[in-house]
Amino acid sequence: MPLQSIKRLAFVSTLFLASSMTAAEDKPPTTSPTTRPANFTLAQITENVEKSEHWFRNVYVKNFKTEIDAQKKGETEWQTTPKKFNGSAWFDETPGGKTRIYFALNVWDVQGGNYPYQAETSDMAWNGTQGRSLQIALGRKGNLNPTFPGHAMVITHQPPVLLASRYTRYQIGSAYTAQYFVTEMEGVTPAQPRKSISATFKRVLEVADDPKHQPSVSPTIFAEDVNGFQTICVRWVIKSSTVSAETAYWFSPEKNFALVRQLSSLVQSKVHQTETLDVKDMKEVSPGIWFPIRAERVQSDFDGGYLRYRYEAQDVIANNEKFDEAIFTPQIPVGFLVSSDDPNEALYMLDLEYNKIEIHKGEAIPNVKPQTPKRPDAK
Repeated sequence: MPLQSIKRLAFVSTLFLASSMTAAEDKPPTTSPTTRPANFTLAQITENVEKSEHWFRNVYVKNFKTEIDAQKKGETEWQTTPKKFNGSAWFDETPGGKTRIYFALNVWDVQGGNYPYQAETSDMAWNGTQGRSLQIALGRKGNLNPTFPGHAMVITHQPPVLLASRYTRYQIGSAYTAQYFVTEMEGVTPAQPRKSISATFKRVLEVADDPKHQPSVSPTIFAEDVNGFQTICVRWVIKSSTVSAETAYWFSPEKNFALVRQLSSLVQSKVHQTETLDVKDMKEVSPGIWFPIRAERVQSDFDGGYLRYRYEAQDVIANNEKFDEAIFTPQIPVGFLVSSDDPNEALYMLDLEYNKIEIHKGEAIPNVKPQTPKRPDAK
């Protein structure tokens, strides 16, 4: 199991197998003028958070931009890395469900090879039964401006790898909501069933009623001003002789309990992992329903430093009654070489009349001028 997965699993286990631990002195900082007593119980918070986990039926994030910064161990300054993700995204109500992302620019790091980063323009979608990935343009030989034509498409019977990654939800902004929040169990290997924030709170309520577990899993609840929002925080600090773990969630009652901040921290032997999530601005996409348009995520890196995701979006449209799910099935462009994850499927290409031309082993690729795919939200 990868180290990152071990850390996450240890952190999750700490919260729910804490009967042998004792709660730390878990009080909001008395020196901070922004903290004050809360007027909500955990049961009330849970009820409202659960409602916010069902806000969205469909979402269109227009012109998102996410950049990644790095902070080396022992340093205080952030350095912007070449890694960035720009484009637009469409998705349904299910975390990891039907999704389409048009990456106008996707720059990621490459392990090994002569060039540390690769760039491309691509269009990826999953419609629930079929995945389609179009490689539109590439940056060759380390060029981070993708101008070399790709002209390839892959059809899969599983979601494209990038769409299946939980990190992609940070890139497009959905992970900063309670509905699409990336849970701890999604980070372990093998992946475990997703448990929502409200389901976690309900479990805590059940365990907290058991005298055997008190006071080890009883949270502290307080009010605090965070990122310009008035919030209610639910926080645990749990310690044993070998493990210290903290988790906390901040919600905005004024925004119908939209998620504003999340913190998880684990100290165990030589492992010290911290992750924070901060929503800096949000848009009311329909009455009483809010979606982040500017947010950050900071996580511990393997070298002892930190990585920071900086997300922003030009606009967000949600719960559109005229939303067309055909958006999740990109058309096959003329002249693109189409392959499949089914070994029985031959390579093929569409000609100018959209006729399918199969290409078998040893045959030349037809001379068909590739059609340049249009961006789905191009005017």
